[in-house]
Amino acid sequence: MDGAAQMLWTDMLLDGTFGVLVPHRPNHHSLASKEKTIRRKHRIPAAVSLVFLEVYTGDTSNFDNSPLLAIHRDEGRFVIVAYDCVSVAHTIAQIALEMNSRGDSLDVIFGWSQGHPLKLALGFVVFGQGDIPNLVEDLLEAATKNKSTRPTVIVG
Repeated sequence: MDGAAQMLWTDMLLDGTFGVLVPHRPNHHSLASKEKTIRRKHRIPAAVSLVFLEVYTGDTSNFDNSPLLAIHRDEGRFVIVAYDCVSVAHTIAQIALEMNSRGDSLDVIFGWSQGHPLKLALGFVVFGQGDIPNLVEDLLEAATKNKSTRPTVIVG
């Protein structure tokens, strides 16, 4: 992370008002559209700040998941971009745990994966995509034994 991104990350963690992390695939919807949908479906008021997370995989044969992070603001929205990731699910879980490390309640809100369940399962096995929310939930459960302090995974 460069100096400006490090300051935004620190400010974001110290602020403590970010209770919602939203994984976002930029090729599917704009941030504005995704935010509008998330707020409407989950009845999240405008006063609650959302943090969007975009994850880009790198060389998946490298088993060390040490993503490079960039943080910026897009029309007032905080956006974390993780590059060179080995695993999308592990990266989302790592960032959720770090954001939740102060003990503040954090929700990780995923959209529904569209498609036939068998195709999604095959896509997950072959390409590591398709069942990310369940894997993130499993990773968070393994990393945080106390359910009351664990980030909550919501799919909808």
